[in-house]
Amino acid sequence: MARDKNKERLEEERREQELREEQQAFKDSARNLDEQNRMNDTQNQQK
Repeated sequence: MARDKNKERLEEERREQELREEQQAFKDSARNLDEQNRMNDTQNQQK
């Protein structure tokens, strides 16, 4: 019984960790896009 609860808790923690990693990857890609857009804007202004 206690083992099942422990297993459930570990599963839940693993899912939460995966979610955090996905969110971080999403933030990183958004940051990269922002940076790319800024560079493009700068290049376009120089033309």
